Amino acid sequence: ARDQAVTRNARRVAASLWVWAPLAAALLVELPAASALDVPPFSGLVIDQANLLSPAERSALDAKLTAYQQKTGQQFALLTVPALGGQPIEDFGIKVADAWKIGDKKRDDGLIFIIAPEDRAMRIEVGQGLEGSIPDVIAARVIRDVVAPAFRAGAYAQGIDSAFDTLIRAASG
Repeated sequence: ARDQAVTRNARRVAASLWVWAPLAAALLVELPAASALDVPPFSGLVIDQANLLSPAERSALDAKLTAYQQKTGQQFALLTVPALGGQPIEDFGIKVADAWKIGDKKRDDGLIFIIAPEDRAMRIEVGQGLEGSIPDVIAARVIRDVVAPAFRAGAYAQGIDSAFDTLIRAASG
């Protein structure tokens, strides 16, 4: 009788593990996502939540990107956030691209330059329609050779402006 009681208790424990283990695992998976940064709504071509640019610099960059969009139909945008909330910039970049859906839907020719200065992270997300003109190797060179040196010198506006000049030249052929 004692062996049967032990066996029954063991079965109950095993059954409860099958119920509680998936719930506990789901909660653990959700914890990092809860602290992850939300994608801000698309409200313009220049969204500078990290305050890297002065109002005049923001306005000048917005005018440049708007003029380029009117000329070519390609939509380029800047998003700066102070930090990413612990998530990789690649994941955040995909979330931003999925949420914003910039560029022409058929041509998929949008570009988003994302900067998170506290994490020392930057990424250029390029729609498939621009991948021929701005492949990953070009985007990486822009960050490494144009933006990073300017940022090290504290010239954030110059680095961002020069990056967009370089990206616009590459997209224009």
